[in-house]
Amino acid sequence: MTQERVLTIIDRETTYTIGATDGTTLLQALRQIPDILLDAPCGGNGNCGKCKVRILQGEVSPPQPEETHPLAAEELSQGIRLACRTYPLGNQDLPLKIATIHGRGTSQVMTGFSGGTPLEVLRFHAQEIHLKSSSVEDQRSQLTRLTDEVAVHPAMKNPRTLRKLQRQIGRTSLNCLMDQGKAVALLNPGDNAFGCAIDIGTTTVVVYLVELLSGSIVDHRAALNAQKRFGADVISRIEAVSRQANGSELLQRSIVQQLDWMAAELCEAHGISEDSLVELCAVGNTTMLHLLLGVDPATIAVAPFTPVFTESLSCPVAQLGFKHISDTYIHLPGSIASYVGADITAGVFASGITRQTDPVLFLDIGTNGEIALWDGAQLHCCSSAAGPAFEGASILHGTGGITGAVSSVSWVRDDQGRIRKS
Repeated sequence: MTQERVLTIIDRETTYTIGATDGTTLLQALRQIPDILLDAPCGGNGNCGKCKVRILQGEVSPPQPEETHPLAAEELSQGIRLACRTYPLGNQDLPLKIATIHGRGTSQVMTGFSGGTPLEVLRFHAQEIHLKSSSVEDQRSQLTRLTDEVAVHPAMKNPRTLRKLQRQIGRTSLNCLMDQGKAVALLNPGDNAFGCAIDIGTTTVVVYLVELLSGSIVDHRAALNAQKRFGADVISRIEAVSRQANGSELLQRSIVQQLDWMAAELCEAHGISEDSLVELCAVGNTTMLHLLLGVDPATIAVAPFTPVFTESLSCPVAQLGFKHISDTYIHLPGSIASYVGADITAGVFASGITRQTDPVLFLDIGTNGEIALWDGAQLHCCSSAAGPAFEGASILHGTGGITGAVSSVSWVRDDQGRIRKS
């Protein structure tokens, strides 16, 4: 019978207390701690050799044969182990003191962009909606008066809108933020409206704060995807979901908490209230969007590679577990196929390649590489794993774009005409 135990882990003088069952690896335990980002590109299969920890105190299982290849004898003698092959043992009252080795470098996330084709349609605009005056004979609610005059998006029917309507009872005109013919938010005089454009990459996450009426980007935040601790690529993330009973919940919680904090930090930095944050729009590959919604993507990994959904979806962020920005909606554009996601849909639209008469090739070289070819009449898409070639996910001595990684090499001639690296 599986027994629950309380596991106390001390990492670099910080103490964490988590619940664990017998048979839980140290890697699985550390995945429950958001502050510890331990590299495990292979997803805990024991073949990348990168989830190294040093055991400083406490009882753990002895080294397994599969640890002797990625770990040198000298490392094993120093107490260095693979977290995915190490099991905490002993009395639960005795803490396990460790020192994580990988995953401490400062990552460099590229976020800049330039050029591109201007979008033909700016979705959002402000519009004054005129209402009929209330009277004893006409006692319709203020919300009903509004919906009788203009189509209202479901996202607008929330407590935030009702609070604003209460302050404007008696007014015969209201200023609304419109999106494709529907009111999505109520604007007070002088109000601006903001949204967050989110790119959930397999490796990195970027959140842009956007002024909706002008379309200008105010600021952004970028970070490594918090799900990286579960594996470097989509297949290892899918395997991580299947290996743990609450796998979908763990991976969803990690990305939702990260997006929640990043968006809230942007709003706080620019003095933007939650009332002014109208909408989030998130793109990513098909697996990342499944994990964001807490949907098991297992069928994406096996033939015939059927996703649960590729359609465009919207829902209140509170349903996903957002806490700091909980009174708005999130919109997910549609994906194209199992391995061609909504990030490509958005990229094709924003770049305007389908408005060109000549052939155009659109490349997204990420952990999951995707290619879209516009031949002047039709769009053709395919995908391939690109991350291992650039990030060393399945290479023993490879690494991502962190401090200490070689990011450029230049060749120069010395005084004798010889070419040297610098």
